[in-house]
Amino acid sequence: MAKPRIFLSSTCYDLGDARAALTEFLEGYGFEVLNSQTAKFGVKPKVHSHDACLEMIPHADYVVLIVGGRRGGTYVHSDKSITNEEIRVARKLDRPILAFVDRKVDALRQTYRKNPGADFTPTVEDPRIFDFLDAIGTAGIELHNRVRKIYDDRLKMSAGEQPGAAE
Repeated sequence: MAKPRIFLSSTCYDLGDARAALTEFLEGYGFEVLNSQTAKFGVKPKVHSHDACLEMIPHADYVVLIVGGRRGGTYVHSDKSITNEEIRVARKLDRPILAFVDRKVDALRQTYRKNPGADFTPTVEDPRIFDFLDAIGTAGIELHNRVRKIYDDRLKMSAGEQPGAAE
């Protein structure tokens, strides 16, 4: 039986350590992780890194999204972030998405809704992150703030159940 594949979606610059640790953790539980920061990701010559990421999503069984305080780069063919575009493609392909959000970022969402002109820069580089999180939530993707949820959902996935059910 082939290993289940997980596409790891997040900004890279600020979450490199978390991505590496999560990749190691998931591989330890038998997943193949499609992490753009690893040598085995399979980037093609002359293909923009954004497009290379999007091309890998159809090869994934699941998508794990990590959202921190950075918006990340704007996708070369859109005004949205590359992370936003990855989630759009994953949803279009009907891939299960397990989303994790930094607690500080998530806690500021209510404040942002009441006062979108406030300065959130100590925690968030770009307030469009809050809009992205709201869009994820309204799309029915549950937001989690603990990585332990991956382990719990891994048990569900191995049993053929959908991950992400509320606890």
